[in-house]
Amino acid sequence: MSIVDADLVKAHLRLDDDSPDGDLVAAYQSAAEEAAIQYLARPVFATQLEVDESADENAMLVNASFTAAVMYAVAAMYNKREDATADVSQFPQESRRFLDPFRVGQGV
Repeated sequence: MSIVDADLVKAHLRLDDDSPDGDLVAAYQSAAEEAAIQYLARPVFATQLEVDESADENAMLVNASFTAAVMYAVAAMYNKREDATADVSQFPQESRRFLDPFRVGQGV
């Protein structure tokens, strides 16, 4: 299940609901969310209930910065398909700027 609203990601890419790229965008979104969570070094959840039920003291509720970072990353992967990667070292700088204030430790 996605953390960021899939319709919001499609709107960011200016895709119609019946776009043939829907599955591709969903795959990019999953990869971007995984990369963002890895970069943050903390779990991110879609609801406060999930945060409250988490055993991890660093658990975080999805926020506008996380959402924006994922949308930027999905757009980067979608627009540069031949160079697309979910590797954290390749995570878009724009996305990292949104996430940096929420990182736990220095990470990679």
